[in-house]
Amino acid sequence: MKERYSKDWIPFWVDKWIFGSMRIECSIEERAIWIDLLCIAAKDEGYIRANEETPYLIQQLAGILVIEEKLLKNTIEKLIKIRKLKRLKNNTLMIAKWDKYQFSERHKRRFNNKEKEEHEEAFKEFWEAYPKKVAKDYAKEKFMILVRKGELENVRKAHNGYMDYLKARKIHDNFEQEPMNPATFLMKNRWKDYIDYKYKPKL
Repeated sequence: MKERYSKDWIPFWVDKWIFGSMRIECSIEERAIWIDLLCIAAKDEGYIRANEETPYLIQQLAGILVIEEKLLKNTIEKLIKIRKLKRLKNNTLMIAKWDKYQFSERHKRRFNNKEKEEHEEAFKEFWEAYPKKVAKDYAKEKFMILVRKGELENVRKAHNGYMDYLKARKIHDNFEQEPMNPATFLMKNRWKDYIDYKYKPKL
């Protein structure tokens, strides 16, 4: 399973942010830049760089963050001074004590358990609502793949759209169409055809 906590987002402890020393040490602009730098670093295990061998030029980084070069340069020097950032030998920047901005093993387990429970509940809702009950384990496998890709809400919309489509076939066309097997519905992007489908009664 993709570790969403490692690259897509980082823990943000509100008490430390509101009451920590950085609020006294840094201006609001400097704090905003710090958050931006944390987000960039989260994509590269704490490093702020163009690639493994090349640091960002200040103008490149300023362009990415859409801020003035002078403000960024001064903020970086300030963050190095207060030991929030480190500058490596090749001028690459790195978040100091990057491990502080990671989930503990306990939090990772809690996150994964909660996420698993949410996914299981989502599949249960889908299965109970889907009109054809065959190959449950296979359907669940396909469902979970889509959920891990972040498609849960779209799958829900597609399911509702497919139910509307079957209803329209029955009422408008006087045809009792047999639903696809649930796994078939979830395979090869078939479900995407029904995301925006809405039943419209004839006037």
